[in-house]
Amino acid sequence: MMSDYALFSDKEAAILRYLDSTGNRFVSPTEIGMIVGQKRKGAASSWACPVLIRLTKQQILESDFKGKYRHRFLEEE
Repeated sequence: MMSDYALFSDKEAAILRYLDSTGNRFVSPTEIGMIVGQKRKGAASSWACPVLIRLTKQQILESDFKGKYRHRFLEEE
């Protein structure tokens, strides 16, 4: 699991901490936005998606065919 969040923005670090707590499970942007961003269901996905896309492009996260996310490295452990 990732332990050095100093390299990330506050939003990125908060999302990564949450994903660390979910294990190897893929998590929806809506769930992430509601729990991490404390947004209501209608705004949760739009709050989380830009950060999730950025972390995926950096190859820190991966997404499944349903558009859910998890850490890439957790699969390799």
